Amino acid sequence: MLRNVEATRRLDASRDLLFAVLTDYDRYREWLPGIEQSRVLAREGDIVVAEFKATHYGPERVALEFIHSPPVSIRYSQVEHYGKPDIAGRWELNDPAEGSGVAVKAAIRLNTPLFTFRSRRLMRASLGEALAALAKRSTELAAGEVAEAPTERRKILEVLRRPEGLEIWYLGESYMLTKARGPRRG
Repeated sequence: MLRNVEATRRLDASRDLLFAVLTDYDRYREWLPGIEQSRVLAREGDIVVAEFKATHYGPERVALEFIHSPPVSIRYSQVEHYGKPDIAGRWELNDPAEGSGVAVKAAIRLNTPLFTFRSRRLMRASLGEALAALAKRSTELAAGEVAEAPTERRKILEVLRRPEGLEIWYLGESYMLTKARGPRRG
């Protein structure tokens, strides 16, 4: 059973700053309530796969695929959901109906048979907390109160021809493949 929950809040921050905070997945644990661990598994252009461990999700980790449409939206969906609720959602950064700043919309869709009115209330409250935390984080960054260290970018896959053989980069690690010497066996 599909259930959608949305929340919107006007924030006094630039769209670029908000987009940068929302796409810095390695740092979600620093500001987003309920996130214990977060890390980027793969990045290719505007598509990112990140893994999260959240207090409300039990001991398991959740892998999400994010699709960026800079600087206005980020869509995400769960990569694997064997026997678990299927999660999808989006962040939208729009011009507010009135005033300045950015209207940030957080939406989540949960596909589970165990969805109740109480679940919807908790999800709406959770989105409200996420928007409040985003407001706090963006204010801190704008004021320079949080040092913004560069996030490490890992190569997913790259093959380079070198005089000594092939250098293969896979998920941030480098391997050297050299030609075998002598006759090939078996």
